[in-house]
Amino acid sequence: MKIAAFKDENSFEKRVCLIPASVKKLTGSGIIVHLPSGFGETINVTDKEFEESGAKIFGDRSEEHTSELQSPDHL
Repeated sequence: MKIAAFKDENSFEKRVCLIPASVKKLTGSGIIVHLPSGFGETINVTDKEFEESGAKIFGDRSEEHTSELQSPDHL
């Protein structure tokens, strides 16, 4: 299974739905996690920290990684 999370475009929203510890649990269960570069900036978590937890980092929504992902309405 693959999941992806995206940054909220609202400048007032600082929360994120994943932290490195949760990414580590997900990837440890065999789930592939895709996150955009800079996903953790608002909580002072670097891309490197997310990568070390097992996430795959991509540059933007148009990159190759996201072309494989389907939105929930496809389920």
